[in-house]
Amino acid sequence: MNKIFRSVGTLLIFVLVVGLGTTACNKGKRVMSATAQYSAPSRAKAPLTEAAVTEVLQKVLAGLPENMIQFFPPPTMTMNEKIGAEARMARPLLENINRALLTKDWKVDALVGAHLSGDNFEFRSTGPEDQMVGSQELTAWTWDVTPLAAGPQILKLNMTLRVVTASGAQYKALPVLERQVQVLEKRSGGFLKFLQEFWMWILGVVLVAGIVAILVIEPSNKANKKT
Repeated sequence: MNKIFRSVGTLLIFVLVVGLGTTACNKGKRVMSATAQYSAPSRAKAPLTEAAVTEVLQKVLAGLPENMIQFFPPPTMTMNEKIGAEARMARPLLENINRALLTKDWKVDALVGAHLSGDNFEFRSTGPEDQMVGSQELTAWTWDVTPLAAGPQILKLNMTLRVVTASGAQYKALPVLERQVQVLEKRSGGFLKFLQEFWMWILGVVLVAGIVAILVIEPSNKANKKT
C-alpha cells in the first residue's frame, strides 16, 4: 500500500509541476506577444519652413555687434543728382552668424549678396553684388543712388544668405539696416527760377502783346501804306 501511495503522490507532484510550467510559459508568450505588438509612436521632424529660417536669421542679425555691418549713406541728397553709397561687412561677420546657428546645426556660405532698396530712388550697382565675405578685412559694395523725390526718404540695406540646413539649402534675402536721408529740391539759377515761378504771367504778357499787334499795329501800318 505504501508503494501505491508513493506512486500516486509522485504522479500528482509531476502533474502539478507540469501544469505550473505550462501556465508560466503561456504568460511569457502573452507578454512577448504584447511586447512585439507595441511600437513607439514615430516623432518625425516637422519640415523647416521659410518663415522659421527667416525668423531665426533676423534674431541672429539683430544680435550681431554694430561694427560687423557698416552702411552710412550721406545724410542729405539732392533730387535727381546721382551720389555714391557704400556698404561694408567685416571679416568675422559669418563666423558670428555660424556660431549663433551652431545649436541648430545650420550654417551659412561665405558668398553674400548685398542690395539697396527704397521708394523714390534709382539704384545702379557699381561692383559685384555677390561677394566672398572673409577673404579680406572688409568687403565693400558700392552703388550710384539717384533720389527721385524730395523730402525725408528711407534707404534699406538687404543681405542675401545661403542657409544650409538638414532639410536642404535656402536663399534668404533679409533687410539688415535702414537709414533716413533728407532729399532736397534741386536749386535752379536766378533766371530759371524766375521763369519757373512766373511763366504763366510771362505767357499772358506775350499773348496780350500778340493780340495788340494784330488788332492795332497791323491795321495802322496798312492805313499808312494806302495814304
